[in-house]
Amino acid sequence: MVVWNDGKQAADVMFARLAAAVNAAELLAR
Repeated sequence: MVVWNDGKQAADVMFARLAAAVNAAELLAR
């Protein structure tokens, strides 16, 4: 697990992973 000093950077990474998961789910739903 990587810990960032900048909380915003960590949040951006988590948001990017969440968006990728949602995109994959939408592709599977089709």
